[in-house]
Order: sequence, then C-alpha cells, then structure tokens
Amino acid sequence: MTYELRPALWEDNPFLEALYADVHGPEFASLDLSTDHLAHLLALKFKAQRMDFAARFPDADHSIIAVGSTTIGHLLIHEKPAEIRLVDIALLSPLRGAGVGTSILEQLQAYAAERDLPLRLAVHPQNPATRLFHRLGFVTTSAETNRTGMEWNRTPSVPNEK
Repeated sequence: MTYELRPALWEDNPFLEALYADVHGPEFASLDLSTDHLAHLLALKFKAQRMDFAARFPDADHSIIAVGSTTIGHLLIHEKPAEIRLVDIALLSPLRGAGVGTSILEQLQAYAAERDLPLRLAVHPQNPATRLFHRLGFVTTSAETNRTGMEWNRTPSVPNEK
C-alpha cells in the first residue's frame, strides 16, 4: 500500500480526534458509558494528549498519513541531537496490519541509521504494536506498569558480560 506523509494542519483536528477515538475507544468499553459520555471522555483525553505532546515536544514534526486523498493516520516525531523519538503513530483500525506502519518504521530506522542516532519510543505494554517493534529489532530499555521504553540502533547493543 502506497502512502504519503504531509504536514498536519489545524484543519486536521477533527480527523485526529476521530483517530484518537478509534485507537483508544476500546480501552474504555468496560466502563459501560453512554455513547455521549464516551465521546465526551475521549474528546477530553484527546485534548489532554495534544497539550501534553505540545508541552513535552514543542518542536516535533507532526505528519498526516494518507493513501491517495484518504487520511488514515498520523505520525509525531521529535528529533534531538542525541536521538530520534517516535512520540506517536496511529492508524485507523481497518488499516492496521496492512504494512503501512511497518513501512513507516523501516523508513524511520533508515533515517536514524543515516544520522547514526537511536530511534526511541514508549508504548503501553498491552499495545499489539509491541510485537511489531520487537520484530523490527527494537529492544526494551525500561518497563513500567503503563509504559515500556524501546530503542532501535543500527548496531545492536551487546549487554556487558561480567
């Protein structure tokens, strides 16, 4: 599947909010909320996430992922002198597993390798994308209850032997 990246614009906010709901809505299914209450909760969480990302990664590159004229996801990358951080990547549920995420990650790995920088990310331990990250050579660097830190390097790090 051929995709394109373009800069995210203010006009993309309705899509980005719907994408957030598509990705995170199932996490709240057990709360047994009405459709309106669930929509309100997801809208608040979307706004909180956007504010958090803007505060922590003010210089991040935010892109929209599109296939033809159809927007299918977004990508948020923060590059610093010592690392490239994949802040967030999300695809609409019907397109997950179609190879788009793999292709984007492989391009990011090539970009990081050209610059001799590690590619880092954090993911929820239950996120199915964790399998994809491992398959592409990411290693776990930290593990917490709600966050797993992962890193990819062009040359795999070898644990110190004692």
